[in-house]
Amino acid sequence: MKEEALKIRKKILPMKDAYEELDPEERTELKQLQKEHDDLYNALCDEDKKWYDSQFSDWYAKYLDIETKIFIKPSEGC
Repeated sequence: MKEEALKIRKKILPMKDAYEELDPEERTELKQLQKEHDDLYNALCDEDKKWYDSQFSDWYAKYLDIETKIFIKPSEGC
């Protein structure tokens, strides 16, 4: 269950980042995924929540690094 919650969270995050670009069907899917994620997460025991938070934190750091390298290009000088 914790793995499924984490999998869904990883799918939700990029969708939220691009929310304004989502069509109505995708926004509905996002809403459903968010509810499914929240239900799963709330059902986790404290130990599983700690695992989830640790795994998500590691993944999110990598996600931000990649997003930064892709979308924020450093200046190449004069």
